[in-house]
Amino acid sequence: NPNPESNLMDRAVMDTLLSFDVSARALRPQLAESWRMIDGRTVELKLHRNVKFHNGAPFDADDVIYTYSFATDPKSTFLFRDSRFGHVESFEKLDQYTVRVRAKSARAPFLTRLVQAPPILPSKVHAKLENKAEFGRSPVGTGPYRVASLDNNMVVMTKNADYNWGGGEPAGKIGRLEIASIADSQTQIAKLMTGELDLVFDLGAVVDLGRDAAGLFVVALSISRPLDHRHDHRLSRRSSTARDRSEFADPVSSADRRHESGAG
Repeated sequence: NPNPESNLMDRAVMDTLLSFDVSARALRPQLAESWRMIDGRTVELKLHRNVKFHNGAPFDADDVIYTYSFATDPKSTFLFRDSRFGHVESFEKLDQYTVRVRAKSARAPFLTRLVQAPPILPSKVHAKLENKAEFGRSPVGTGPYRVASLDNNMVVMTKNADYNWGGGEPAGKIGRLEIASIADSQTQIAKLMTGELDLVFDLGAVVDLGRDAAGLFVVALSISRPLDHRHDHRLSRRSSTARDRSEFADPVSSADRRHESGAG
């Protein structure tokens, strides 16, 4: 599910092959430690060794090939499958820690698609599930956090102490995260103001949160990202007109061009 709410857990629990360093505007290694373009449509990726899934199973090329097979299978029915993976022509395993992915045509954002998706699945776990949707109830990834429990009201994640292979995704710093599902925005605001919640994700409207401890007038904007009105005093000065719009000026294609020949 590519909705923003899903990304709260997806990017913490699962890893992709590459990551993107927003500050440096550069591609970074993730599950792949290095890569090189064979031609305009083919990338060869060397995978990190000694990476383990949260269940202790080792990660290797078989997991990458399985994930691409599942993602491109016409029988897979997850949202936006064709738009997210329709560009992939083929994928192959060269050895236990080397894979190649080939696109149907040469496109500038080819490498950055490896940042966005797919999150690499544990092949031995996922393949055994008759109903693949069940994986979402007990996900297993390689990311900086593992899912400790999950129900309709709350997801509890704990820090993956073994995580040390992320290039653009840092290791977790908080030992335990609790993500609650609260449908009513007024309840979200009330819990945020009383300190029961630390962050609120996408309130959906401009909301007056009053004045914080420093006396700053705080407004929470619908910007599809977590907000912490108590600790980030800069929120009083953030708006769509105040952002440096050059941050969003085609970072995708330029990143691919700069880093198509290697990880640096």
